[in-house]
Amino acid sequence: MTKDQFDADKFATAMANTLEVNTDDIKDVKPEEVASSSKRRSLTAIDLKVSFKVAVKDTMEATEASEKLTEAVENGSLGTELEEAGITGFSSIKAPMVAVDQAPAEATPTPAPTPTTTKAPTTTTTKAPTTTTTKAPTTTKAPATTKAPAVKATTAAVKTSGAQQSVGGLVAVSFAAAITAAMH
Repeated sequence: MTKDQFDADKFATAMANTLEVNTDDIKDVKPEEVASSSKRRSLTAIDLKVSFKVAVKDTMEATEASEKLTEAVENGSLGTELEEAGITGFSSIKAPMVAVDQAPAEATPTPAPTPTTTKAPTTTTTKAPTTTTTKAPTTTKAPATTKAPAVKATTAAVKTSGAQQSVGGLVAVSFAAAITAAMH
């Protein structure tokens, strides 16, 4: 399989199925032809190295995705998913290299203060010899409730393999898997 024969959309579908994520979470699929690393292959053999990113919400999901990909390569299910998606002509799939690039953590709002109610003092009646009644104030206003500041999503530039990518509140996970195929 050559770079020109490679279909990024089919690859994204197969990878999303393998990692159990939405196809939209598979981003920046980039195939690259590299010389075969095997000395036993003919001079016309190439490796097709496919790099891509997976958008996940935190490092725990990134770790899970990495483990799923490694397992799928080892047990052959990635190859099956690729074939079912229409990507054929590869002879083997090498273990993936995974790098996790994390965007800075989002600012969290400070909780709003709990509204407090101040009880009014009890009303007392004092009888004077002239029978005058004095009333104490009946209510005291509670302090006004303040609203918590709104959370703003942060967007940070994440450096990955020399390219910049904007990630808003997500962890960018970069995977590079090599799909090996002999050229005809």
